[in-house]
Amino acid sequence: MTAKYANIQSMIQARIEQGELAPGDPLPSEREMAVMYGVSRITIRGALDKLEQEGYVIRRQGAGTFVEPAAARSATSDVYLVGVRHKNDAKAFLEEVGECLSAALLKRKQRVVLMTVPEGRSLIDYCGVHDVDFQRWHRVLFAGYIPTDSEIRLLREYGCRMVLIGRPQGKELIPYVEGDHHTGAKVMTRHFLEHGCRRIALLAGPNSLYINPLRINGFREAHAEAGLDCDESLIVEGVAWQRESGEAFAEMLLGQPRLPDAALIFGDWAFLGAYMKFREHGVRIPQDLRLGMGDWFSWLERIVDLSVAALYEDRQSMVDLALDIMDRQDRSELVPMAHRLSVLFRPGHSCGCDSLQE
Repeated sequence: MTAKYANIQSMIQARIEQGELAPGDPLPSEREMAVMYGVSRITIRGALDKLEQEGYVIRRQGAGTFVEPAAARSATSDVYLVGVRHKNDAKAFLEEVGECLSAALLKRKQRVVLMTVPEGRSLIDYCGVHDVDFQRWHRVLFAGYIPTDSEIRLLREYGCRMVLIGRPQGKELIPYVEGDHHTGAKVMTRHFLEHGCRRIALLAGPNSLYINPLRINGFREAHAEAGLDCDESLIVEGVAWQRESGEAFAEMLLGQPRLPDAALIFGDWAFLGAYMKFREHGVRIPQDLRLGMGDWFSWLERIVDLSVAALYEDRQSMVDLALDIMDRQDRSELVPMAHRLSVLFRPGHSCGCDSLQE
């Protein structure tokens, strides 16, 4: 049987969501609502407690109870998830973020609206061609799509709350959430060094991506802290979302007089290309070569066994943090621009480990 206060809560919440009670409107006093709904003041107080906890109302001592300024708009607003179409890694990334966002919004009784912009196209142009009214957007999570300065300014002008998974590339800043890949690369390199590896190769990705120098620095720092020199000839740039990049990296290592002790490869498709090329040439993993992968995606678990070490981001934590940032923006709180989450490390059986955690 539903508690009386829950029924009262639902009725008041519906009036807020439907716009009957506008942001900032005062609610009747507890005594007046008790008469209005035919219940006790204790029941009314219980309903208001829940509404306050869920962000629908705000109580001001000596003044009364008011509709939370952001409640009517954010309670029913969709969250637009904007990504890029036609990039293999972006597709996998977008799918995982979308699943996490859907799970988080289900609890809020909100929904995700997915926008996939073709590679090389701008979001605003794409919306214009497809008659999408972005002026009504209230919340946008960018995942794989980097908004331009003009897009950020325009969406901000319409009061849109924006969060980016990644890092802004222009002068206009919006709050962003990213994984700490510098520390991640350092942790994995240290893992291999502690297990006796001395020649470690690194496929970091193109230096045009801001994150790749961070990975390289983490790789070098792990060597320096161990009192060892890293072989700079084994640090290679590549394209993370191209399988051919990983294949070329593997062929380079296979062409050397002897294989390195370990290889750390960033990018799911690049990793897959290298992994399959090594297997094609009869390289046993981890007996002949220990492998570590950055940017782990769940679909690879169907192909790659547990002999591979992996760095991965907790997508759900990233999405939950992004939504929390939007909530804080709705409450007109000052929000820092940079939010960095730890990258998780799974050693697997890469060095004969029995445990999947370290």
